[in-house]
Amino acid sequence: MIQQNSNIMALMDIFAHANILRPKGRGINPKEIEKASEPLRRDVRKGFVWQDITWVEYRGKATFLQEDGTTLTRNFIAPNTCRFLPIGTQETFRSYNAPADWMETVNTVGLPKYSKVVPEQGGRYVEILSESNPLPLCLRPKVLIKGARTSGDL
Repeated sequence: MIQQNSNIMALMDIFAHANILRPKGRGINPKEIEKASEPLRRDVRKGFVWQDITWVEYRGKATFLQEDGTTLTRNFIAPNTCRFLPIGTQETFRSYNAPADWMETVNTVGLPKYSKVVPEQGGRYVEILSESNPLPLCLRPKVLIKGARTSGDL
């Protein structure tokens, strides 16, 4: 990850990333990104700073099962949009941990990481299980702002 030089981060989808980086028109000139981030050429999907905002391409998505039995994949950030969030603030974000999905952890306080060794019935091998269940929360949701290329994309 790049070093944070700004207090605002923008998580954008790949299409918004392509629109920002287009060399002609209203987009950012790739030469400006090289000057703003670092002189060496690198993959800007990991992030770059422009206009005092750290821009990061976010590829998060989830596949889920619908009622009719088909699966659907949904991107967490819609095409041509981005999410602005503050970085370095106190009391804005907090992460809680849930217990592992094992009987011995029911009704206990969640820990950051769990692991256990499960022996096979015949005693020939063991299975090593590990698990982490963090739940990140934004305690001040009004600081999260949605941005879009056009008003129709909101």
